[in-house]
Amino acid sequence: MVSAILIVKNPDSTSWEPMGTHEFTVLPRVGVHISLDINGDGYLYGVVGVHHPGEPADSGVDIYAVRLGMVSDEVLRLFRESVTAR
Repeated sequence: MVSAILIVKNPDSTSWEPMGTHEFTVLPRVGVHISLDINGDGYLYGVVGVHHPGEPADSGVDIYAVRLGMVSDEVLRLFRESVTAR
């Protein structure tokens, strides 16, 4: 597992918010999606930046992600797109 500090930007916020340290099987890259459970609701975030530390003594990798919407809405969108692609 890879530890990373997740920093997110929500639509209603003017600043980035630290979401703590998260464990990933594979370190996310720019362009991939991360889902988070926040108070029982699933939200989808798009990774927009990854900061790798310059020194081994640094605290770890920082992942910057922007909230795209709810996971359920994204699943419905993907389903609709797959149906129209036939």
